[in-house]
Amino acid sequence: MYQSFTDNELREAIRASTEEYQLLRSKGSALKWVLQVAEALTSMQGELNRRLALRSRRASSTGMS
Repeated sequence: MYQSFTDNELREAIRASTEEYQLLRSKGSALKWVLQVAEALTSMQGELNRRLALRSRRASSTGMS
């Protein structure tokens, strides 16, 4: 259901998105870029929520909070 991303993959996606934004902005297509980024962030939110839930479960199973 969720796509898993490593920290390096997330950094690379941000770098590539920034470069793409600069190119599209010069062509007047910034809105398209904003919509694509919003979609990507929404999908990444699921991955981040999954990681937080795993950490929370691990912490509670080891008695940490």
